[in-house]
Amino acid sequence: MKVKDYYNGDCAKLLADKIKTMFPDFKGMQFWDYVEKNVQDKEFSGRMDVFADAFELYLPNDYEQNIGIFENILGAELKQETGMFSEGWWLWPIGRYVERHGIENVKVSLKFIKELTKNTNCIIKSLEE
Repeated sequence: MKVKDYYNGDCAKLLADKIKTMFPDFKGMQFWDYVEKNVQDKEFSGRMDVFADAFELYLPNDYEQNIGIFENILGAELKQETGMFSEGWWLWPIGRYVERHGIENVKVSLKFIKELTKNTNCIIKSLEE
């Protein structure tokens, strides 16, 4: 299985379920359906774009609110870098969303990127030490 293959309908369901806990009005089934229909013929970057498109379609049109939702689903920090593929992998599409919209509020974006990085790899911990 290639890395890109993890970013499919199952990943969309995982994200939708987590988002729904923080944002009950989230249309998780529509989000899942959109991702499932649009990722099939895409490579890794294209799949990240599909997820970002789906966030744009099904989350509020409010970047700061969406970052707040994402902050609340991050989970525990990784203890070592080996967890980035086994535990933090599902967060990568959120990074694409931030890449697209981060300029809307740089301060909020940088704060969130620091937290997101703690859940997707341990590079930030090394830099802080």
